[in-house]
Amino acid sequence: MNTENIFNWLHISDFHQGMRSSEHLWYDVKGSFYEDIKYHCLKFGDLDVVIFSGDLTQQAQKGEFDAVTKEIEALWEQFKSVGQNPSLFLVPGNHDLERPKAHSPVAMALQSWTNPEVVEAFFQKDGPYVDQVKAMFKNYSQFLNKLKSSKIPLLEDSVGVLPGDCCGVWKKGENSVGLIGLNTAWSQLTNGALQGKLELGIKQIHHTTKQHISEWASENHANFLVTHHPAGWLSPKSESDFNLEVNPLGRFTAHLFGHMHESIAVQEDYGDSEVKRSFQASSLFGLETYGEKKERRHGYNFGQIDFSNDVIIWWPKRAEQRAGAGGWTIRPDTGSLPRQQNECVTYKIQLNKKKN
Repeated sequence: MNTENIFNWLHISDFHQGMRSSEHLWYDVKGSFYEDIKYHCLKFGDLDVVIFSGDLTQQAQKGEFDAVTKEIEALWEQFKSVGQNPSLFLVPGNHDLERPKAHSPVAMALQSWTNPEVVEAFFQKDGPYVDQVKAMFKNYSQFLNKLKSSKIPLLEDSVGVLPGDCCGVWKKGENSVGLIGLNTAWSQLTNGALQGKLELGIKQIHHTTKQHISEWASENHANFLVTHHPAGWLSPKSESDFNLEVNPLGRFTAHLFGHMHESIAVQEDYGDSEVKRSFQASSLFGLETYGEKKERRHGYNFGQIDFSNDVIIWWPKRAEQRAGAGGWTIRPDTGSLPRQQNECVTYKIQLNKKKN
């Protein structure tokens, strides 16, 4: 297959390494996971980037991150066995930080987040707030540094002020895809119903690209925004800032995220061929239920941009136990697809042609 004008990615999320009650099941399912990756790549072309949208661990402990490192290295051995070496792009989730005490600087700042002076001070590079956030993500940052010293190619050209804020550009021939990852987990400091209560700072995206975000995005044919949470988990003010300033019309080809433990593809039409597109990944593995006994779908997504035909294709996959016979199988997650689609969904997209 000629892949010169193809960008292929694998999107995984919510691994929750450290959930001991189901850890043994992962060893049963990952063989099917490996085989499905090989099958997909043989049919649709080699992977270019693996995107991991957070919750790598359950409690952000060093031993859990060490175990995740071993799983990533094992996955890359599978890639290498079929002649592949994709890049890895990561953002942290709310299970990847050690939560501070209630009277910590970050917790106190969140109580006054509507104060512009507090928000301005929060993102000062050498300020007490950033130092506290760095301490919360210490084990995650050490995990990243360990990966960087390994043979796993990280797609990370620039980092922001907060741990997990990063960006990188994938290039092949004349084509380029920009990826920006933003840490949406730093304000999830407690358990409980926090949907609609998390915060995100506009400065996160500007610090990450080291330049005006619109200029950065215009240099690429396509761009992805990667977070752990969907926008609906942000506070009303932060969600408004996210929709208007971080993810406005025309900037990103798609927003990729996890956290909700099921696969969903959404394309919102704003008229005049202007759309916003989001791809949500299932939980790669973990407990069978979460929250109020909601079923957790085990799975992941493949995606592809075909630059020759200006389309984006999304394949949701689901891991299922074989009823009665035992063992695991990987199938298309048809419940996540539009009607009359049995394997994938294809959208026409507008690529940035300025570089052509």
